[in-house]
Amino acid sequence: MPPLFKNATGQVRNGWKILGFAALAAGIVWLLAALGQLLAGEGRALPEAWVAFLGVLLASWICVRLEGETLGSLSLRMDRRTALRAAFGLLLGAALLFITAGILVALGGLRLAWAHPVSVAAVLGAGATTLGVALAEECFFRGYVLQRAIRGLGPRAAVAVVSLVFMLAHQVDPAMGSTARAIASANIFMAGALLALCYLRSGSLALPVGVHLGWNWALETLGFPLGVERAADAIWTPVRVSGPAWLSGGVYGLEASAASLPVLTAAIVWLALRPPAVLQSRA
Repeated sequence: MPPLFKNATGQVRNGWKILGFAALAAGIVWLLAALGQLLAGEGRALPEAWVAFLGVLLASWICVRLEGETLGSLSLRMDRRTALRAAFGLLLGAALLFITAGILVALGGLRLAWAHPVSVAAVLGAGATTLGVALAEECFFRGYVLQRAIRGLGPRAAVAVVSLVFMLAHQVDPAMGSTARAIASANIFMAGALLALCYLRSGSLALPVGVHLGWNWALETLGFPLGVERAADAIWTPVRVSGPAWLSGGVYGLEASAASLPVLTAAIVWLALRPPAVLQSRA
């Protein structure tokens, strides 16, 4: 029987690497948050999303250096191709959101009521916050975690397992009905699979970061709740017209709507049919 902590070649098993990385990232994020609050005093601390991103980035760097690799091995690069992939992902994520909202409006599940003029600063502020969230979550889930899971399990199993963990990490409002909770969980799982496929088909974290940003930024700007929180500055106020909560998503918004499932499924099928950049797991 092979050793518990090491594989047949004497290397630490990827599962233990992932657990160590997660613990390290959590510890660093906690320390950075505490340090930020201490240094900020009465001033404004760095947003939580950006603290999380910095902590995950530092943990990623430590772990890959211990393996004799660089951050570039996690597809964390800054070049023209990366920028183009991120821009395409931004457009794709926003488009998926608009299509989902359009389906709901067409079915009569909701209408969009004009809220009030929104300043450019408010839109850019929402973008900065959602960018921090996208960077933190993608560097964590589709960065070190998914890429080490691919090495240990292979692409298909890794996508399924990491998407399940991604779903469990996003708590669904317990006040929602059982049907709405099930749909919201399914949507989050499908979103995780879509973002994982974005990495697999592009070989870069830029595409899933862009898609994640585009979806969340559109949610914030158009007034749909991100989780259970609705942006204070939004262009429209979604108003539920008729039909069950599982169709409109209720207070949880589009991410708990059944209309999201066919949209996410179609995007996954489209990506799955594209030539992959990452096919084989590495030993």
